[in-house]
Amino acid sequence: MKKIEPFRGKAGDLSEIYQAVGMQFSFALPTSDPDKFKQVHQFVLCRDFLHDAVRAHLTGKPYRIYGFVFDPSKDTVYTRRMLMLVKLPGIDKKMQRIENLLHLFEKRMKVKRTIVHKTNLKNTLLLEGSRVWMASSQMVSLYTLLPRIACNDNKIVVDSLETHKTFRALMSFWKDIKYESDSDIKYLPALGKYVGTIISNRSALGLTPEKTLTVPVAVNSYFHNYGGIVSLCQANNVPPKHVNDIRKTLRKLHRRKSGVKNAVK
Repeated sequence: MKKIEPFRGKAGDLSEIYQAVGMQFSFALPTSDPDKFKQVHQFVLCRDFLHDAVRAHLTGKPYRIYGFVFDPSKDTVYTRRMLMLVKLPGIDKKMQRIENLLHLFEKRMKVKRTIVHKTNLKNTLLLEGSRVWMASSQMVSLYTLLPRIACNDNKIVVDSLETHKTFRALMSFWKDIKYESDSDIKYLPALGKYVGTIISNRSALGLTPEKTLTVPVAVNSYFHNYGGIVSLCQANNVPPKHVNDIRKTLRKLHRRKSGVKNAVK
């Protein structure tokens, strides 16, 4: 069990939308003791605040948006590996589901497997993963979306995880799911269609800190709203130029892989 020192700073009044799975997140910081960590910031429901924090850390500029404040002169994000706290009532019973889904993706990516730790904080796990997950806003976003999907008790999700044991089989199932009102389920078709191409071509797509996390963006809300994995997978054009540039490359790679014309419009 890992001991976590809770965040003791001032918590902002965050503007966050409803999520079917109320999982909350916070980066963790290692200490000189390998069994002790510090919670970096308040728990957040909206995963976009996480890549906001990484952006602030890498640029050295304070970030304030929708009630979330991250001041890199006071707070630090550890980027040498992924250290993420995830909080949800009853999460201990879903550790294996979280681990299995992350490992399925990590096997495809050929990176070190995530270690899932129990902690002293109630209903809170510590996920310790490869630094690859910290390389871009989209990868941070995907890393936090997967545990939330794994903890979704909707029958469609549970059956898909129990039945499809390979990455290819799971993505094939996801891309054919019909629209559901559940916020995470409606993302699965786009993920199933494109995420395999994304995680297998991270370098070619430019999923690096320089091209996704520290790139100039005209308006902070553009980065917050459109810097995640879902925006990259979906077909609509979005304001940040760098996201559309990555999508153009994704379009080419996906067409080459599938032979399908107009794969991403």
